[in-house]
Amino acid sequence: MLIAALALALAATLSELLAPPLTGHRYALHHFAYDAWPNMDLWRPSKDLPYELIPNLIGSRTSLGNGLFTNSLGMRDREHSLAAKALGTTRIAILSDSIGMYGRWPDMLGEMLERAAPGRYDVWNWSIGGFGLAEYARVFTNRALLFQPDIVLIGFELNDLKPTRVILKASDGRLLSYRPFNLPGGLYLDNFLYAHSYLYRMSMSFLERWKGVSGGSFQDRLRFGAPALEKILSAARSRSIRVVAAIFPRLKSPERYTDDELTGWGSISELLRRDGVPFLDLSAVFAKTGRERYRWKLGDAIHFNDAGSRIIARALLDFLRRQGLVTGRRFQPTAAP
Repeated sequence: MLIAALALALAATLSELLAPPLTGHRYALHHFAYDAWPNMDLWRPSKDLPYELIPNLIGSRTSLGNGLFTNSLGMRDREHSLAAKALGTTRIAILSDSIGMYGRWPDMLGEMLERAAPGRYDVWNWSIGGFGLAEYARVFTNRALLFQPDIVLIGFELNDLKPTRVILKASDGRLLSYRPFNLPGGLYLDNFLYAHSYLYRMSMSFLERWKGVSGGSFQDRLRFGAPALEKILSAARSRSIRVVAAIFPRLKSPERYTDDELTGWGSISELLRRDGVPFLDLSAVFAKTGRERYRWKLGDAIHFNDAGSRIIARALLDFLRRQGLVTGRRFQPTAAP
């Protein structure tokens, strides 16, 4: 009897630990939401990414002239021809997060290139909000490479060397999320176990804290980012694709940067220098004071309004020209007032 009772107790405990928990518990899956984003109905689970944009969405923010927010490929971009790239066309693939998804600088860069050299350049915006370098590598190798880019421009936000949330859809249609324990090379643990096992999530949470992989130290970020950047560079080198980068500043005085933001900037800069990737530090483009005027909305020190996006696009165009990657009519030197 005692053995039977212990067996029942163990079975009940395992059932509780293995069953999908309600949201809100310490090791539960949480509702997928970002306060800085205007809506959460843009997303769906993905087979090869933490999540992806739903194709052919209608939207007002950064709409693409025809009212579309995303195209048929699920890019925050206009519709592109899927035919073979025209001879003499230079295709630029942009990999970034919500700075490139909500900001209009990718569109403006394409428009400036078209004015400078009509028909010569084709800009594809692969930006997805919330992503980081590990996801940029997956987007590049799994998707962007299929369309023969000649140049890859990585747009870094200061938290891009940290883990990204993965979303799953509950049976009632809600989007739930977890921030995964990242294995070497940016691999994710099994989504099914995260969705169905409280015990698994609890174990991974303890393991992550013990290993310190999710920590924000300088060395942690370098270790996390190095395999992803190498994945991009390796795939690019095998196809003679040029890789360049830009680091986006926060829209506040540099003296008000937090330690976490300074660590983010330093680790990204070091990673790019170490691997020989040419990059533009956009903090030099914006004056140290008055950056708040370029905020998308009050209190948002990350996303740029149209005036800020225009400055960014012109600075990137000048940078690409200095790197010998684009030609055409020159614009006036860029400097934020």
